[in-house]
Amino acid sequence: YAACAEEADARLATLITRAMGAGDLQKAARVAVEALRDESISLAFRLVARKVWEDPDREIEVRLRSHGNALQAGGVLIAKLTGVTELRARMRVQAAVFVLARFALSPAEERRFLTGASSETEARTLLEDELVETLLHIVTV
Repeated sequence: YAACAEEADARLATLITRAMGAGDLQKAARVAVEALRDESISLAFRLVARKVWEDPDREIEVRLRSHGNALQAGGVLIAKLTGVTELRARMRVQAAVFVLARFALSPAEERRFLTGASSETEARTLLEDELVETLLHIVTV
């Protein structure tokens, strides 16, 4: 379990770094959302969420070391692009990560219910487009 949780942290750190390196916020949001199609990324969110839920203080240094630098870099980038303070930008990045995690943790039935779609593929497509817009709103407004 510990090894899986460490791998999950590493996958999420890679995702955040890749999204922040996309060049602009629209591309960054699209990279992050499209990465959730990979079941291993959704599983990584589940493992990290479980670890945090079970004991939020345990191994915090490991999580911060794993993806803390990527979150800080994202905050710096958003601060430069939007003109807000770095603290406000980091809070926006953190909020965006929580929204991504919530999407990753949503079961297929919930996604179909939210969208009224008849298939998982249709629901996911509808939600991905909406999620990109939501992420952009969170980090820019």
